[in-house]
Amino acid sequence: MNQRTPNASHAKQDYTPDHDGKTHFFIRMPMTPLAYSDAYVISNEELRWTTGITARTARRVLTVAGSGDHAIFYHLNGAKHIDTFDISYCARAIMDTKTAAIQTLPYGQYCELLSRAYKNPHIAKIDLMQPVLSKMPTETANFIQQMDGYRIFANGMEPEYYPQNMPSESEYQKLKQTLQQPFNFIWSDLYNLHTHLSGEYDVINLSNIFEWVPQTTIPTLESLRPHIRLGGHIIAHTSCFINQENTNQYMQAQKKFNWAKIGLYQDTKTREYAVILQRTR
Repeated sequence: MNQRTPNASHAKQDYTPDHDGKTHFFIRMPMTPLAYSDAYVISNEELRWTTGITARTARRVLTVAGSGDHAIFYHLNGAKHIDTFDISYCARAIMDTKTAAIQTLPYGQYCELLSRAYKNPHIAKIDLMQPVLSKMPTETANFIQQMDGYRIFANGMEPEYYPQNMPSESEYQKLKQTLQQPFNFIWSDLYNLHTHLSGEYDVINLSNIFEWVPQTTIPTLESLRPHIRLGGHIIAHTSCFINQENTNQYMQAQKKFNWAKIGLYQDTKTREYAVILQRTR
């Protein structure tokens, strides 16, 4: 696993000053993935569906960190070992915030904290964050405090826009009993991810990545082959759209790979797509 540590001075260089007439704050510019890109407070994907596809077999999982919700739902589905990764350290910040809040706050306050954290330039000063900061890893807590004035949780939409992606109150109570430690985090881009891995996974979830960087599809999937067990699955694409460039990449992969079969699935309820590889040799 990698041992990079965050540098708030470097992080602040990814943001630019802005103001709302009264409060000065900083927003991330340009809007491209960077080492400190602002994180989603809640996922915009249908995670109950995508994590449920492999619920019976996903005991050892590698998943994009994103908003932390992927890992949370894999845990709810019974995964015993979960590693997460992301190009942005802010993904770890929101994920550690959630796992610490689950152990610290009642359900209603958990939901309130996420709503108040969205686009908030002073996250560490939210009253509900005080007990949460003391519960999370020191490195993450220090980073959040050092980034005061910066909207590090400003990506996507507010939590109220995706209520189906919040754990229910009964699921939250289950998490309180079973989620005792923060998820392991690997700070890496796709090109170098495989260099930080050891062993094999039942499921690798790369959702909502190749839509934006299709040129990385084939080299990334090839590099991860040694880390997916025989019969295991790589969730390569989750989205409400698949454009022609994405389609071409998956068609090339289907022709090139003699070690996997590739299928396109769609949730009949949400109409979201999932491209899933299964290792066959």
